[in-house]
Amino acid sequence: MVKHRLLILPQLGAVGINASAVRQRTGFRVQFGPILAADIPAYVKDGYKKTREMSTVRFPLRDRLVLTPMEINPALKKYPLFAVAVLLLFGLEREGILFSNAWNGGLPFLLLGLVSLLTGALITPVLLPFIPFRSFAIKGWITGMAAVFLASLAPVIAAAQRDLLLLIISYLLFPALSSYIALQFTGSTTYTGMSGVKKELKLGVPLYIGLAAISVLVLLIFKLKDVGLL
Repeated sequence: MVKHRLLILPQLGAVGINASAVRQRTGFRVQFGPILAADIPAYVKDGYKKTREMSTVRFPLRDRLVLTPMEINPALKKYPLFAVAVLLLFGLEREGILFSNAWNGGLPFLLLGLVSLLTGALITPVLLPFIPFRSFAIKGWITGMAAVFLASLAPVIAAAQRDLLLLIISYLLFPALSSYIALQFTGSTTYTGMSGVKKELKLGVPLYIGLAAISVLVLLIFKLKDVGLL
């Protein structure tokens, strides 16, 4: 098909390619070209030389926005399960499950769940360069705290937070949820190393589990008090 024996591969693929093995098996010499395929014609025309721009990784707003559906879509698929659990917990009474209680009590938390989802999967990636700290988990937690605070200005959420237990849950669970979703975005970036991801997961996952467990415990205490068992 071709007369040459040169295989131009993406620069960012170098860490996963054994060039000597490729040449041994195929007879093609591997050359790591520019980051973007669009730069290959200029790279070849210039005698297989890369400019500084061809070798520089950029991750602008447009690229980050394009990748956000990779996190938003899976999270939205799990949201109905979260919604059902919230409605059941708030609707459960001694008489059975009351729809009015489920809706009135659960609505603020349904909204906070949606806010946290969008904050972790969309707002954090959009504001990525401007949020302090390198850790995606911390970035997501910061934006999550800010989002919960702003959402609490809405009357429907503010009314629920008048109860101290529900206020605690709001600021324990939902920023952590935003942080967890933001942490998933590390797989979509162009500069996060595997070791850094593993380190964040090792520290973050136990913390997320602990915060979720405490939130569930506080919610159970609230529910027991609500039905008059405490």
